[in-house]
Amino acid sequence: MSFFNNGYVQISLYRDVDLEAFYEIDPKYRRSIIFAHMMIHFLPVLLVVLFLREFWGDEYTSYIWSASLLFYAAIILETIAYMYPLSRKLFKRLFPWFFIPIAILGGYAGYLIGNEAFSSNSGISLVENLSAGIAVGFGTFIWTYLGMSLILKASRAIYTKKAAIEADVRFATEVQKKILQDVNMEYESICAYAKSVQANELGGDFFELTRRNDTIFACVGDVSGHSFGAGLLMTMTKSALQTHLEYNHDPASIASALNKLFLNQSDRSMYSTMSLLKYNASTRKAVLCNAGHLPVFHYCREHDTIEERYEKGLGLGLICSAGYKNQEFEVQKGDLLFFFSDGLVEIRDENGNIRDMDTFKQILDLSIRQHYSSIAKLNEIIFKEVRNNDYADKFEDDATLIILEA
Repeated sequence: MSFFNNGYVQISLYRDVDLEAFYEIDPKYRRSIIFAHMMIHFLPVLLVVLFLREFWGDEYTSYIWSASLLFYAAIILETIAYMYPLSRKLFKRLFPWFFIPIAILGGYAGYLIGNEAFSSNSGISLVENLSAGIAVGFGTFIWTYLGMSLILKASRAIYTKKAAIEADVRFATEVQKKILQDVNMEYESICAYAKSVQANELGGDFFELTRRNDTIFACVGDVSGHSFGAGLLMTMTKSALQTHLEYNHDPASIASALNKLFLNQSDRSMYSTMSLLKYNASTRKAVLCNAGHLPVFHYCREHDTIEERYEKGLGLGLICSAGYKNQEFEVQKGDLLFFFSDGLVEIRDENGNIRDMDTFKQILDLSIRQHYSSIAKLNEIIFKEVRNNDYADKFEDDATLIILEA
């Protein structure tokens, strides 16, 4: 049921498109919309009544007040009905029968007001009297109704766009969860486990834990930022890494290729760090390339020490001429290698300050000395110890950890 509908003005008793856009929002916000709707309609009615009272007195103003309240009640019923979808069909069936007596009473009130107020002026006809009364009675209603329609239209556009963005974010989040599912690997006497916890819906951390024949590849990376773009670049980088690992097994060469790819696909404000290791199970030789990432901690079981494996390198996507080097070392049977992101290191102390690498190193040392039945259990212990030492409510940055036991 529409009064008129064109490119500039849209007034309809059934505002399906405007109000249905809010069905998916939280009920408390729907209630806020109802109250806002009521308040916006009520204020002009009150102002008009107070203004007319000075000219026509209480008797005539009461007619307008009564008619306006009837329209006001209709608006409340419409808004409440549309905020709760189950009542919409009932509203559409009953409201026309409710609107008819409202129109009759409003027209009669307008006639009385016009006839009485202008009866002293013999030059004004009955039709003009009636028109003047109806204009006063309906004018406030139409004005507020049109104003609220424009507000709802604008709000619908904003909410619809926001809902579309949130839907994209939810989809991207689900994709990331599948990409970053925990990985448990066992090959001969070697065990490895990878786990990543995102701080927000979309994160920048990525990891890779895979095997090619008797060679194991482990990688942890971190794309700058936590935006939709960072999540997209993270997915792209991980996909490109997996592709390169199919035919290229040199960590430094892979880092150079990813650096060029990253430069071509992103602006210079975004970059990525990465630590990529190749471990040969037969020779027990490890080859590590670091592209601006945190060091790899190597627990030597024979000496009962934790050593840092680190070769300085630039992050991916910073400069075209970045060069990357491999660092080679041996990993004996029973040794542990820890690959991690800064979400596990940069945690808060009791004063709210960021802890340093030494704290995380102490956590690793403490965790290693606890009883654990598997590498997956050790991974869980480390995450738990980190949370116990973190005074923040949650991880402030993405936290990723790969443990490889030779």
